[in-house]
Amino acid sequence: MENVSISPVLLCMLLSASYAKGLHHVNPELELRSLLFNSSVYSPRVKPRLNVSADVEIDIKCKFIGLEELSEKDGVLSQSVEMYLTWIDEYLVWNPNAYGELDYLTVKGDDVWTPDFRILNRKIDSAVLKDGMTEETFKVLANGTVGFILTGELKTRCDVDPEKFPVDCHECEVIMAVSLFNNHQVLKWDGERSFIHFDVVKDAHALWSMERVYVIQAQQTLIMKLVLKRLPEYYLYNIVFPASSLSLLSMFTFFIPVNGGERVSFGMTIYLTFMVLMLQVSSLLPVNSQNISTIGKYFLQLISSSLVAIFNSVVMSYFGNTSMMSRNTKVQPHSLPLDKITNEDCKDCFEIRKKERKNEAGKCHIPEDDCKNTNKKSSYHGRRRYCNPLRVFDWVTLAVCFLVSAEAHVELYLVINQDTCPSVQDQL
Repeated sequence: MENVSISPVLLCMLLSASYAKGLHHVNPELELRSLLFNSSVYSPRVKPRLNVSADVEIDIKCKFIGLEELSEKDGVLSQSVEMYLTWIDEYLVWNPNAYGELDYLTVKGDDVWTPDFRILNRKIDSAVLKDGMTEETFKVLANGTVGFILTGELKTRCDVDPEKFPVDCHECEVIMAVSLFNNHQVLKWDGERSFIHFDVVKDAHALWSMERVYVIQAQQTLIMKLVLKRLPEYYLYNIVFPASSLSLLSMFTFFIPVNGGERVSFGMTIYLTFMVLMLQVSSLLPVNSQNISTIGKYFLQLISSSLVAIFNSVVMSYFGNTSMMSRNTKVQPHSLPLDKITNEDCKDCFEIRKKERKNEAGKCHIPEDDCKNTNKKSSYHGRRRYCNPLRVFDWVTLAVCFLVSAEAHVELYLVINQDTCPSVQDQL
């Protein structure tokens, strides 16, 4: 067999054709990534502007997934949100037709330039931005638009004023900002179009209604304010209605007989029940010495009314038992002075005289003329019976309890029917 010799020129041509054929099968995305993210032409630490003095506008949109909770005790607002952040990176632009119609790439946060975005009043245990932006996944479009989505439960600080509880209204803020050391980063908010899904979820919570949301915008800071109004029905049925029933029962204390022995114990039971309800309300509200809540004032007035009823029961029981002891001592008719003779004494005497013989009629030592004179005194003794100091004290304390309880209910009614949320003009 003859040896076939290949010229060096032909060998070079074959190798060149083979290399060109191999390049034809290179992955377009791999080729694009090697071109865009080459360290010699791109750095994540360099501002994505060909003109180094130009600003980078970061467009923000917020989608409300749902309101989780507003903890008045801790002053924390929890809500599920999705935040869309987008900006233009002028170094990450390509023609999709040259790379197999590839119109977007996905990259990690440490591969591209990212704004120094932060939520200033975010709680540490919040899921949003917990690990920063370097671990997030970004989407890069062919026109240079870079964007990513912050999702999860966002917990922010919200100062709660319990003065109008249970019809209170609060403004909770989400303070978003970029680095104060870089004046070329600007947050952009496109008005109402930047709020997504708000009308769907604003009435979805069981205890709170999301009245409205608006934004106060500065160059590097954006404050989103969410107005929340409490739905009072749950608290009216479970706190106010039982307290009103107890205040009505405390009025019945005055109609329990003093000699029955149950008047004081009944009043103490009402008072202790008030204290249990008061502890239940206190567990819901934050510790605040500057403003006393409406429900706190309401309970304070009702408890004061209950204390007055207990004080009345103790006084009436003491003096009532003392008067009963004096009545148990039997007084003989003949020992009564004439000015203290009553119709009852005369009646008893005349009954005795009818039954006794004529020779024993002298045993009645009350002259008939004196008994007739007592008729003139009957009206005086009747007035004295109703103007007894104990009776006056009983009726006065009953009136005080009624007035205090009525005032508490009227004040609570006026607050419940009051619009506690500020108007739009006041907010702006």
